[in-house]
Order: sequence, then structure tokens, then C-alpha cells
Amino acid sequence: MLKLNINSDNEQCLELEVGGQLLYSDAEHFKESVLPHLKEQAKVKVNCSDLSFLDSAGMGSFVRLWKECKMIGAELELYNVIEDVQALLRIARLHQLTRIISKAS
Repeated sequence: MLKLNINSDNEQCLELEVGGQLLYSDAEHFKESVLPHLKEQAKVKVNCSDLSFLDSAGMGSFVRLWKECKMIGAELELYNVIEDVQALLRIARLHQLTRIISKAS
């Protein structure tokens, strides 16, 4: 089950907390919840510390978020990403498009 917390209090940076699993069944909800908050932020930071798994649709959600950020000129950063999720993001080559920071041990 997906856990999503959105903090859009800062006009310059949108902060998201994503936890649980980002699966096909949650991908549309993720998009509908997050994209309206993008506006004109300079940075979008996604805390993935509690994200344990994502499937291809979940990867697609992050790719879509990256595309939307690129269109508004915002930098996307995924941080506290566990090794298993990093491996999946590498499959989508997202590590070549945006900054992905490992979860500290």
C-alpha cells in the first residue's frame, strides 16, 4: 500500500514522502496527487526512506514526475533510496536523468 505525504508550504521546493509500495494500482493516485502541486518550484525532493518496492508503473510514475519537473525547469532529487529500489530505478535509467541518493545505513 502506498503512503504519500506532500509538503507544498515552500514555494521554492516541493517535498514528498513516499512509502510502502508504489504499484500499478497506486500510479494514477500518485500522479493525480502530486502533479497539481508542481506549479513553479525550483526543486522537487522525494524522500524514499520508507519506499520498499515499486513495479514498472511505479517507475513510470517517477519518470513522469521527472518529465513534468523538466518542463517547469525544476530539479528532481530522490533521496534515502534503499538499494533494492535503486536497482529498479537503474533499470528505467532514471539515475542518468536525476540525482538519486542512497539511504544512509
